[in-house]
Order: sequence, then structure tokens, then C-alpha cells
Amino acid sequence: MKRTFAILLALLMLLALAACGGGTKEAPAATQAPAATKAPDAPSGSGAGEAPASSGTPAPTEAPATQAPAPTESPAATQAPAATETTAPAQTPAPSGGNGEMVSITLTGDFFDTDATEEELRAEALEEGFADAVLNGDGTLTYTMTKERHEQLLKEFSDSLDEALYEMVEGEDAVPSFRRIESDDDYTAFDIYIDTEQYDSFDAFYALSLSIYGAMYQVYSGIQTPDCEVRFVDYLSGETVDSVTYSDWMEMLGGLSDDGGDFDWGGGSDFPLPEMEAAKVLEENGVSVTVLGFEEDAFWGPTLSVQVENGTEFPIFVSCADLVVNDYCITGFMYSELEPGGSATESVSISESELEAAGITAIGKIDVRFTAFESETYEQLGDSGLQTLYTDSYSGDLGAAPEGKLLYEKAGVRITCLGLVEDSFWESSELRLLVENERGTAVNLDCDHMTINGMDYEPWFYCSVLPGKKAVDYINIYDSSLTELGIEEIQAIEISLSVSDDETYEEIFYAGPLTIDLGG
Repeated sequence: MKRTFAILLALLMLLALAACGGGTKEAPAATQAPAATKAPDAPSGSGAGEAPASSGTPAPTEAPATQAPAPTESPAATQAPAATETTAPAQTPAPSGGNGEMVSITLTGDFFDTDATEEELRAEALEEGFADAVLNGDGTLTYTMTKERHEQLLKEFSDSLDEALYEMVEGEDAVPSFRRIESDDDYTAFDIYIDTEQYDSFDAFYALSLSIYGAMYQVYSGIQTPDCEVRFVDYLSGETVDSVTYSDWMEMLGGLSDDGGDFDWGGGSDFPLPEMEAAKVLEENGVSVTVLGFEEDAFWGPTLSVQVENGTEFPIFVSCADLVVNDYCITGFMYSELEPGGSATESVSISESELEAAGITAIGKIDVRFTAFESETYEQLGDSGLQTLYTDSYSGDLGAAPEGKLLYEKAGVRITCLGLVEDSFWESSELRLLVENERGTAVNLDCDHMTINGMDYEPWFYCSVLPGKKAVDYINIYDSSLTELGIEEIQAIEISLSVSDDETYEEIFYAGPLTIDLGG
């Protein structure tokens, strides 16, 4: 598993917040957002270029009429891992027939797709206006470009990030706890000024995105040891309440391997991959979807490989609408956009943690449903319905349901508590629930009231279960929220659940308050 995936994932989290255009080094409280532009256009083989969904060089935007803050101090002498060391840009003579200065930037495998061939990387580089891309014997990649293109690339990065900073503070989906964000000119440090009363642990993941983007900007600037510190500062007192660096995140995400090029994800997934025959599950109105079989992804676990073909004369998108493993509804994400006559091999990611929670140790049966739509009109072109496929692990016995305490049973719906499971990464605990639906239609469950040790807690829980299927879902209880409530140990939980029909949206029954005793 390449570290590029983790970098891309975090970058997507950040860019999704913004229109990816111009801005300033501060997200002020009283300025107008710059006009939206496209995201920066580095080659798709690099971590920087894979995230944006569209290509093209953004038009310059006019920054708000505010004064950028003075650069903040760079992080204390925190060195990034050796794996992120890069070669500073070298000024070299222009190639034969060229004009002007040339810039060369050498990247480690952390910042480009190491599975791509040199020919693919070079083609992408030329398409984006670079002069060349060369894979070196030590596994690094050297981009060569004109000095003008290099400056343009850095400006695109900077404009996109500045717009994202603005959106975090003043955008439609601004983070409630953020008051303003400041950075230095080289993005080696960000100060996020927060309202500590509204701050919660999820806000920390914006620091992940910012630190990675800051390190990426430095890499393309030619800094040999990129690192970026993000500090959360109480906007009233000016006190730093928390901080993290890019190197901190990289170590937490799995640790570096000895060769410096890949993440060590603990040896990858140990989940056994079953064998199965390829099966065409959708062929309608020129759209074809074929399930090819299982492959391993060291980050997600097992994934379902799918061939998608567009035989129409217009762009389409195809998605995985439902995925059921051994009769348990599992999150399975796939979204594919195809041009007329195009085809692609996609992957349906299957969360290994969800399989573990459901007690699934071998995949014997899967049920999948794919839908296809015309991209411009959103007219539905096909719906495969739920298609059942079997693997060589199927023996007729899909295993027993996880054991727990029955909380409620009515109208063909059974709700069982599987207990409280700690999650150190998210600094939370999961209240896991098993829902079994024996009705003829799908049902939705919503938790609209919850108390912990008698104190009100605002839950987030929405679970959909197909007819005749089961699901294991959970309510997250964050450590920071318990601290705010003055709770050191969870003794008892009460929840109330509304169960409704997925087709009519009418409530089938209301269950609650249901008491869960955890005191001993």
C-alpha cells in the first residue's frame, strides 16, 4: 500500500471544502470569497494532482482586500521522516530548442504513483505542461519544467489552499469552532484560532489535511525535509491548546518501512480472499457492469473488482447502490464516470472493520446492486436490482450472528446491543447495535434521543437495512464530549429509536427509552 493513498485521502478532505481558487494567507472574518476556480493541475501521477476531479489551469483570481498576516514561526525542530526527503529544484540549461531557465524537482515515492510506468508518468507530465518526467534508479521521480510553469504550479497550489482556508471560516459549510486561520508564506505552519466551547475532536482532521497540503507545497518548492505544524489556538486567550505536525500524522498512520517508499500497514490485510466466477450483473441501455472477483487492498481489506462499460453516445456515471456480505448490509463505495464508448475497471471498497464487527471471517455470499445514470440529465439508464453471487467459501452456513443483549423486537425488526467498543484512533467509543430486518421492505433506524449516565448526549445514528438482511452499526461517543459532560466512566446509556419504512417513510414503531447497563 503506497503512502500516496493516505496523502490523497486527506487532500480530498481538504479540497472538498473549497471551490479551489485564489485567496490570501489568512481566512479573515469580514472579506468576500474569491471567485471560484479549478484546482491546481499537477500531473495525476503525483499526490498533488490526483485529488482534483477536473483538469485545466485556473484563471487568476483577485484576492480579498486584506493584509496577509506576518509569517508565523516555523515548527520547532521537528524533522520529517527521512522518506520524505526530496532534492531541491536545480536550475539547469534549457534543452535543445528551448528557451529560458528550467527547474528540476525530484520526488520520493511518497508523492507520486509508484505503480505507474515511466511512460505513463511522462505522458501525464507533458499533458500538464511539464518538459519531462524521469524515473531514477533509486525509485525517485524527477519532473522538469520551465521556471514559468513551476511558478504557475506553486501559485495554483497556493490559490487552492487559500480558498479552502476561507471556506473553512466563512464558507457555506464553515467549521463552527474556527474563527480565523493564519499561515506563513511557505505553509510550514498554520494557526487555527478556535472557540474552545465549540471545538470537538473531529475538527482535528482539518489539521491532517492542512499539514499534508503544506508538506506537499514544500515538496514542489524543493524543500529537502518538508514538514508542517498545525496549531489550534484559543482565539480569546491566544493560548495554544493543541498542535500536530505532518511527520506526526505520517507516523500515526502506520509508520514508515525501512525502504522509505511505502507505508508499513502491519503486513496488510489478513482477510482471506475468496475465489468466484466473473458475472455480468447489469446490461441495459448500452451500459454493462461485470463483477470480476476479489482483490486485496492493504488499507481497506478485500475489494470487489468491477468492469464498467459505456456503450452509449453520452457521458454516464455508475455507482454501487447496495452491497450485502453474508446477509449483512456493508458499506461498499464505487462511483465511476465514463465518457461515450469508455470502459474502466473499478473497485468496490469493503470495510474490513465492518466485516469484523459482523463476525464475518470468510465471504461466502455477496448481494450487489448497481445503478447507472446519464451524467447531464440524471436520467436513470439501468438498475441491476440486488444480484446474488457465491464464492468458493460458501458452504450453506453463513455463521451465527454476534451475541449481545436483545433491546427490542417488534413488527419483524430485532434490535440487539453488542456492547461498547473503544476506538483509540478516533478517541471515541462505539455503541454497536445489531439490527435484523425480517420484513418485506427495507427499514431505516434513527436515534433521536440519548443520555449517558443521565446526561443528554447528541447522537448521530442512521441505519438502513434491506428486507431479510442484517446490519451492525454504531453510535460514536467521543472522549472530548464525555469530558465536557464531566463523565469519567460510562455506567448507563439510554437511547430512543424511530423505525420507519424505507419506501413510504412512515414510522413503523418508536422504541425507547431503551436502557443499556454498563456498570458491571
